[in-house]
Amino acid sequence: MAADAGAPSGGWASPLTSASLGAVGCKQHQTRIWDTARGLLVAELPSVTPAGGDFASAYPAVSMTGDRAAIARGSAVDVFELPAASVKYTVKQSAPVNAVAFDHGRDLVTGGIDGSLLVNVVANSEGELIEVHGT
Repeated sequence: MAADAGAPSGGWASPLTSASLGAVGCKQHQTRIWDTARGLLVAELPSVTPAGGDFASAYPAVSMTGDRAAIARGSAVDVFELPAASVKYTVKQSAPVNAVAFDHGRDLVTGGIDGSLLVNVVANSEGELIEVHGT
């Protein structure tokens, strides 16, 4: 995590909000999570991996609460805590993942190139994955 030079302690000045966060992922480069309101690099995460075949790779996603980012890595999705950039949990899909999105909170939807869809429900205060629904 990069520090905000304008913050009193040289560290993080205020809580994250998704309205000001953006994820930028490029082939073979780290995914960067930016706070666009402050011009601050929040975290550097692994890059997404190609989905394979003619399928597009999944874009990285940031939760509406601003405290999670999801990165597709083959047939799994790593969910990272922000700004710490540590893996909170990993979701396994039946095929390479080419779609990743958070709902209006911390619940995560992932889609595989085989047409499978998982809704990953996070409903406790610790942000732990407690339930997975799939098709």
